[in-house]
Amino acid sequence: MLSREEVGRLLAACANRLHRTMLMTMYSTGVRRTELCQLKTSDIDSQRMVVHVRQGKGRRDRDVPLSPALLEQLRGYWRWMRPKTFLFPGVIDGWRADVPINDKMVWFACQNAARAAGIEKAFTRRLMAR
Repeated sequence: MLSREEVGRLLAACANRLHRTMLMTMYSTGVRRTELCQLKTSDIDSQRMVVHVRQGKGRRDRDVPLSPALLEQLRGYWRWMRPKTFLFPGVIDGWRADVPINDKMVWFACQNAARAAGIEKAFTRRLMAR
């Protein structure tokens, strides 16, 4: 598990807003990488303050709490990226497309941020758990 201080360093060390938003979403909601990749803009319910995770582990839908800090981060990210369907759009032939991001991109964002933050622990999804 990462300490609060390590999580702060990790988020501060992110290369860009996309990576910071992805990692903050993973940490705040506890979603898995593949669940993060499949999130759609319509899954963010700011009225109810929940994130709707579709077909997660066990192919079950669930709602997870949306923190005010994450909502603020997501709003800034949305104004910057303007995603259409998928919250974190992927690329096709080097161009941003309306497809889900590859979970390996999330893994690389985690690894790069950990390296930049000087975190030497083995980095797994469990370390990102709240």
